[in-house]
Amino acid sequence: MLDEAILTAVRALLGGELLLPRETSGTPLPVTLLGEVADRGVVHREISNARQGAFDLRGPNRGEVPTYPMLWSHDAKRERRFVVHPDRCGDIKPDRTAQAAKIWAKASRLHSNLDFRLNSQSLAMCLTPEPCIGGRAWPNVLPKSRGHDIPILLWSNMTLGLIMFWYKGTRQQQGRANLTISRLLDLPVLDVRALSEDQQGECQRIFRQFSEYEFLPANEAYRDSARKDLDSAMLRMLGVDDSRLPQLELLRCKWCAEPSVHGGKSTRPSGI
Repeated sequence: MLDEAILTAVRALLGGELLLPRETSGTPLPVTLLGEVADRGVVHREISNARQGAFDLRGPNRGEVPTYPMLWSHDAKRERRFVVHPDRCGDIKPDRTAQAAKIWAKASRLHSNLDFRLNSQSLAMCLTPEPCIGGRAWPNVLPKSRGHDIPILLWSNMTLGLIMFWYKGTRQQQGRANLTISRLLDLPVLDVRALSEDQQGECQRIFRQFSEYEFLPANEAYRDSARKDLDSAMLRMLGVDDSRLPQLELLRCKWCAEPSVHGGKSTRPSGI
């Protein structure tokens, strides 16, 4: 991390405070660890693996309604919107029915990006139209309370959520943030338990509004009108005044200028 101002903002968020660049004082913001509000799915090896997997993996047949749909791998072009459709399905292996049932019990609509290519992929988390099994690229996230999947999704894909994912992920390759399933529950997220009924309803409205928006890759957040609008809508929902948007704009640009975010791609902020 090259810019100290980003680290200051991250540390404040970890302490439940929004403190943006050029600010001398912050405001409370409900942040907790994902493990406090959700559980995780199973490791992909238990789903499909020559030795221990419960399923044989395949692409769905034309017109098929799969019994065990899966969101298995990445395709950045079809992952620009919040809702991503399953790309695989599974056939239960002989004598693995009980194991398959345990895996399906952890099916969900909400999924987390395991190996987030910040300079080509848009989403830290996505939603499938119906519950499905997460795979190698998109493990399941299971909110502990009904209706919490939408606020977690929105937070994860606004700039603050992207920064926290990047901060907690390993950055062994430029332009990538890897957050293994074993570390997923340590991800700092919005504490959805602290939201009022009105705020929960506002999250549903924001989701409906943005469900057809297409987002640029995460490293281009500084010039992504959809991401900026999402940021504004989420901060208003949280009671943060619009007067702080210029400071958020500065933080957004600083983050996109980090080499571990843009990976040297020409889509980084100009002049860097």
